[in-house]
Amino acid sequence: MFRIITATAAILLALASSALCQAPVVELILPFDKAIISSPGINILFKNTFGCTPKITLNDEDITSSVLEAPCDKDEAGFSYRHLKLLLNEGSNNIVWTDPETEKRLLAATLYHVPSHSSKMVRDPEAKEFLFHVSDFEFKCSRCHEYLEKSSCATSSEPVGGGCMECHKALKDGPVTHKPVDDGICLVCHDNTFAPNRFEVKAQQAELCRRCHEEYMVTNIENQRFLHGPVAVGRCLDCHSVHYGERKLIVTDDLRQLCFECHRPFGGDGDDDSLHTEEPCDSCHTPHASDSARFLNNDVNALCLGCHDTISFGEHAAMGEHTISAPVNPENPARPLTCISCHTAHGEKDIVYKYIFDGVESTNNFCNRCHAE
Repeated sequence: MFRIITATAAILLALASSALCQAPVVELILPFDKAIISSPGINILFKNTFGCTPKITLNDEDITSSVLEAPCDKDEAGFSYRHLKLLLNEGSNNIVWTDPETEKRLLAATLYHVPSHSSKMVRDPEAKEFLFHVSDFEFKCSRCHEYLEKSSCATSSEPVGGGCMECHKALKDGPVTHKPVDDGICLVCHDNTFAPNRFEVKAQQAELCRRCHEEYMVTNIENQRFLHGPVAVGRCLDCHSVHYGERKLIVTDDLRQLCFECHRPFGGDGDDDSLHTEEPCDSCHTPHASDSARFLNNDVNALCLGCHDTISFGEHAAMGEHTISAPVNPENPARPLTCISCHTAHGEKDIVYKYIFDGVESTNNFCNRCHAE
């Protein structure tokens, strides 16, 4: 008898759910359609008819399994609140909700991901920047979440952001984490006021970075003659991630590939056949500032002899002991003679001699540049 009642109840529940899902409704709460978002990670909040699970696609890929139930599952009107955590592609991202039974489209939204350091622009005239921590949006989430409250009086302790990680757990996902993130002191960089968006950063990139890295900047950057372009214009995030990353110093990519983003002629296409293909760029160059116009770590010959240590006392060049330094380069009297007077550090290797000769001319013609007589 009990089994019959249980089975009957299950059937009635299924029929009730089926009836509810005959006209499913989906409403996007956060962010809004055509939002421009600087962060690659986004937590989408939507609500749908209770008991119905719509199919969701991101750029035609099914992501329904990524849906999470919100802490407050059901509201008074009979809607379920749901979270959808996504990693957006740079550029346009199309999200579509459909009825899995009829395949009828219930809702569609386009989100634009434009990193904060990017110079790209969104051409959609209806698109606008999405700022989450504004009072209206925080109010929509306050039925389930509590946000940082203002202190009633000043304290001597460091500002903290303990509640931030409830939503931003992914900021600690990488093997290398920026120390303020690791320590949970988010308010060192972020401002806890609505002006216009709560938790905006307190200053421009370089000024904000300087607050912690002043000693390094004074010692290694500001006393140098030449500044690397991104450093000169205060764009630290062109090379570094601000929260976490996969690599030491939270650089955003493999060091060589990171340099090739701007310095593509030196092997950025991936088919560089030089003898220095596997060497990281910082073996010879410093990334921030230098007294050398080429941002070298040391004198040219000192750098070369750091690896090619037998050249200074062994045989060199085809005819024997060729000098590797002189006050004047015969081909270019305005410059001294150094290793790079004959060799180029970034060029392709010479197939015969396994050296990196400057150019593709024959060895004799190459030598005749200086030894014409």
